[in-house]
Parts: sequence; structure tokens; C-alpha cells
Amino acid sequence: MKLSVIIPYYNAEQWVGKCLDSLLKQDLQADEYEIIVVDDGSTHSIEALMMYVNEYPNLHYLHQKNQKHAAARNYGLTVAKGEYVFFCDCDDFVAENVFGRLCDLAASEAADILFFNARALEENENPPRPKRNFDDVKSFESGMAYMSQPPYRFTGGAWEFLIRRGFMKEKNVRFAPEIINREEYLFFLQMLLVSGKVLKVDVDVYYYVQHPTSWVHLEGRICHSEAFTGCVLVYLRYLTRIRKQLTEEGIAPPGLLDAMRENEAMNTFSVLTNKFRFSPVKENKEMIDELSRLGYYPIRQKIGKYDWIRRIMNSYPLWMTLCCLFHIFPFGVRTKNRALELLCFR
Repeated sequence: MKLSVIIPYYNAEQWVGKCLDSLLKQDLQADEYEIIVVDDGSTHSIEALMMYVNEYPNLHYLHQKNQKHAAARNYGLTVAKGEYVFFCDCDDFVAENVFGRLCDLAASEAADILFFNARALEENENPPRPKRNFDDVKSFESGMAYMSQPPYRFTGGAWEFLIRRGFMKEKNVRFAPEIINREEYLFFLQMLLVSGKVLKVDVDVYYYVQHPTSWVHLEGRICHSEAFTGCVLVYLRYLTRIRKQLTEEGIAPPGLLDAMRENEAMNTFSVLTNKFRFSPVKENKEMIDELSRLGYYPIRQKIGKYDWIRRIMNSYPLWMTLCCLFHIFPFGVRTKNRALELLCFR
């Protein structure tokens, strides 16, 4: 079997049809690939999903208690049979008739990972005419070589590539089920550090649809803000350890190390702004103290258009005063304040 598509599913009745329709319109025979849907303890109807499961023999349904998408992907991997694996979110969709050629390309080049293009779309937005340049292929001898080329990519979504299942098994590459946010970034970096040959093809394959009410957006950004902060810290510590290791070994170019430092700054910024919005003043102070002990605060690396906020954060008395004022204001006033909303971006 050439390909296993793994989809973590949770309360996506209104989107799953479009997702599955796109995956079923591929240049592969039904016995050449499988679609594994892992129901992560949905609380809504799964009638639409089960209609597809009952109709298509290469579409398989698994169920687990709610453990979030990292655990769902790992569960899907335990039953996957394809030479290559593709991870798809249940509220997104893919281009038609691409996976057959992509699998053949990856196999012919003995690649561990094959990257392609992913496009972000707003809900109900029609995708532009897709790029389908299957002959425009860049090859890298390893994941480390791929990261060492501009734009020094070491983070990304789980749906931007095909990955050889045998490689994942050999290197024990899995998602971290204990974190519900940044687990894709962690997985992305871990796999590139140990991978062999990497390919990048200029083909538009994945369409990431930004639904304002999708479960990833709501649970990752709002409902579990404290958990979000903890997940970012887990990723931040791992990233810093890897950056220091690469620095000591002298095997990474300065551009990659600078990109990692900037990413560390952005994640520290994300932790602080998230705490600013959702946590009382005492917890904000405790988080700043912890970040200081870890060497992340004050933030030294510039953070682009948000750098004026970084300078405010680094003025400790001013930042704590703003935290106090923010929590004194009535909730209605706070939610209408656009400047404060900007601080809470992700």
C-alpha cells in the first residue's frame, strides 16, 4: 500500500464531507491507499462521517476517548499500512489527483520526507488556481541540510509533507500526546533532526481553512489558555536545547541559529501575552520570574512589527502596571480594547 492518510476528528460534522471528498478524488486506486479517521471522543453526531465509512472500503474508523489531536495521530499510526503517511485535519481539504504522483516521486528518490505547498484560506474562500509543478523538485541529503537552507525552516504544520512510515518507526518519531499545542512544531523539528533525504516539490496540495469556530482554534487558544502556556514552554525548552547543541557542535549555519533565536523570542512573547490576558497579576509575575530563570526574559531578540510590545514587556514595572490595570477594568471594556486584543495574538 502506497499511502495512509490519518485524520484526527472531533465534532467536525459540517466540514468532514468536503475533506473526505477531496481525499477520495486521488490518482490512486482504492487498494493503494487508506484513510484512517480517529474520532477523538466527539460529543456531536458522527452520522455524516459514518456514511462515508460504510460506503468506502478504504476508509477506516477508530475511536478513542478525548485526548487531543497528537494522541489521535499516534493512534492512527498504530494501524497504518502505507509506505508513506499523510496527516490531514478534518476541517481542511486537499487538491485532487496529486497523491499518486507524490508517492511515486518520494519512493523513486528514496526520500524520508517530501514537502509540498500548503495554502491558508478563509472559510468559504475559493482556492486560487493551484501550482502543479511536479518537475520542480529540490533535493536535500538530510533534514539538517534542509533546515540549513534559507528560509531556515524548522517549524510547520503536520499536513505539509508525506513522511515514510518506516523512517518514523526506525527513529521512533511520534507526536507528544502530553501537549495540546505546539506539538506539530515539536514533531517537525524532531523529525528533521534525524531524517535522511528530503524533497521539496512546488505543488499546491493542502488547503488550511481558517474557521473561526473550529475546535483547534477554540480549544488551543481560548478554552485551555493555561495548558497552551505550558505547551509553549515545553517546546521552547526543547528548541533552546537543540539550538545550543547545534552551536556547540558547529554544524548549523548562523542563519538557522538566528531563526531559532527569533522563534524563541516569539514564543516567549506568546507566553507573556497569553498570561497577560488570562491570568491574575500574581501569576504574571511568577511566569516572568520563571522565564528569567530560564534565560528567556528580558526578551533580547527583536520580534518584527510587535517589537514595540517587546520593549514594553522588558520594562518590568510598566508591564506589571499594565497587568494590574487590565484586570481592574470591567470585562466588557477589556474585550473591546483592540490594543489589548493585539497583544493576545497567536
